[in-house]
Order: sequence, then C-alpha cells, then structure tokens
Amino acid sequence: RHKYSCTDRKHGLLEDIPVGLVVEGRGEAAILGIHTQILSGIDSEIGKPCFAVCISGKYDDADGENEDGTIIYTGSGGLKNNKQVKNQTLSAPNIALIKSYETGVPVRVLRRYGDGIEYRYEGVYKCIGFEKTPSSDGPLVYSFKLHPMPHGASFYSIMQDLIDDRVKSYK
Repeated sequence: RHKYSCTDRKHGLLEDIPVGLVVEGRGEAAILGIHTQILSGIDSEIGKPCFAVCISGKYDDADGENEDGTIIYTGSGGLKNNKQVKNQTLSAPNIALIKSYETGVPVRVLRRYGDGIEYRYEGVYKCIGFEKTPSSDGPLVYSFKLHPMPHGASFYSIMQDLIDDRVKSYK
C-alpha cells in the first residue's frame, strides 16, 4: 500500500486514495492520511476545520444513517466505560467540526465494520448542521449532521451511481 502513502495534512479527498479502500486498523488509515488520530474519533488540529471522523460504534447513540446517506455523528467527550456520564463541551475536536460546518470544508469519513479491525474509507461529507441534544444516557452531546458530497465523492454516491448505471443498461 506504499503507493497510497500520504504525508501532507489535507482536507477533502486525498489524491491516489480510492474511496471504498478497506484498511486493516486505524494505524494504516493514519499512515495513508485518511484519519491520523489512532484513538480519537475526530481528526483535527486546533484552529482548523475537521479533517476526518471515524465511525467506530464507540458512542451508544452515535452514527445513525439515513436513506440518503446522511450520518448523525456524535461529538467527542463525556464518555466513560461506554456510557455518556457528562455533557460534551466545546472541546477542540467539537470546535473543528463546527468550523467545518461554518466553512463548508468537507470531512473524510472512515467507518469500522463488525467487531474486527477493518475500516472502510467512505469518501467526503459536508457538515450541514449540528445541535446539542440529550444522549440515550441523559447528558448532552453534540450531534453533527454529515451529508455525502455529490458527484461520486462518497462511497454512498459511488455505489448509487453504479446502481443507476446498471439499471440504465437493462432498459
């Protein structure tokens, strides 16, 4: 996978990193530049919009997905022993996602599948809104609404384009 190596921090799609790429663990995703934080779900730097988020199932009420591919992503903080024990705050990672919303800078999405260590790069999404809502455990959390970018920029839309093309070929 050395041909996919990416050392520069960039927002949006990464050159030579194909959407749909499956990686063996978050370390590999970090080496490739998809999501550089090994433990944190939000890949960010202070004062900049968010680079990427990782959907790993860590938050009980996180990461719902709608039919149009929109993801409701729970922000960072307040979790202890897989339970939301206190309100989330305007921490640097949460602020980075808010900056992505304010600037329209796209956010890469990495998603864990099953109980193993495999993750799939799903492309770029736009943060189209956020709110602070009660978690299933009670304390308040930030909920970020991430919508897949159009024109094949996300795994969802690439798959939809393939399906549409196949349907057209049968007509």
